[in-house]
Amino acid sequence: MDDRQTQIQVGAGLQESRLNTDLIAFLEKWGTWILTVVLVLVAGYVGLAKYKEYNAARHDDAFEQYASARGTMGTDGVLTGSPDNLLRIAAEHGNRGAIAHLARLDAAEIKLGAVRRGLRMGTDLGATKPEDALPPEEAATLTKEAGELFSQVKADTASDKTLALLNLRAQWGLAAVAINSGDLEGARRVFTEIAAAAKNAGFPEQAEQATKRAASLDSLAAPPVLLSDKDLPAVANVAPTAFPGAPGAGAPITITSPDGEVPVTQLPPEFDPTIVPATPARTINDIKPAEPAKPGEPAKPGQPFVIPPEQGQPGQPAPTAPPAEQPKP
Repeated sequence: MDDRQTQIQVGAGLQESRLNTDLIAFLEKWGTWILTVVLVLVAGYVGLAKYKEYNAARHDDAFEQYASARGTMGTDGVLTGSPDNLLRIAAEHGNRGAIAHLARLDAAEIKLGAVRRGLRMGTDLGATKPEDALPPEEAATLTKEAGELFSQVKADTASDKTLALLNLRAQWGLAAVAINSGDLEGARRVFTEIAAAAKNAGFPEQAEQATKRAASLDSLAAPPVLLSDKDLPAVANVAPTAFPGAPGAGAPITITSPDGEVPVTQLPPEFDPTIVPATPARTINDIKPAEPAKPGEPAKPGQPFVIPPEQGQPGQPAPTAPPAEQPKP
């Protein structure tokens, strides 16, 4: 029994020694490679985290540049930004979310807004000058450029359902370009496409609006003519006395007041209805206080009333009777 136990203990020791020796040999052969793989994995994880952080920072910076370039919304619904800066941002950040599509849409709408205004881009609406007027050839160029930008966004977002709203926005822009160019049939086709696309994308309100706009295009067949100042007839500057029945010098008139009609048989010869008589300026020195009413007399309007002191009032001397007349000798 003791021999068997001793053999078991010796065998277990040899087995354990052999395992330790195999582990050491394995680590000596593959330890460096294993450590290298672990370091590569850790470095890759840290690098990926740093890249995501850098990408998020660049994403935020791109949207800050976009928000600054588009400007603010004007009183007439047109952005005040720069189309050139927006197109530069779209080129630099083409693969960063939807920023390129948004920048191109805003640039196209700014160009089209300048055409609707009839003023060059960047004009101060509060102080317009004659040279700010947009010539017809420049208006046609801006309309064409806006249509190209809308078409590009429409093509780039057609296959992505998550960008359906941007696609619809581009199609609305194309409809505006067609209307602005006088192509009502082209605008009708675009509105029909918008109605179908909006219905498929789950935007029934836009589909209904597009259908209504298509039906209202016939009213734009004869647009109103805007006349300039030189096309308007001149207004004659006629004195009021030239109109029939107008009162003039010596003409009888009748003035109606709340108390009734007061006839005025004749105006003075020097009367001129176009001249308003000037009112002389008054100062505080011109206003004189009214004299108080005397005791025993009624006060007039605007005149203070002075109450005479009562006889026997404390602080007042008692009245004295006039001396009696002495008989003359």
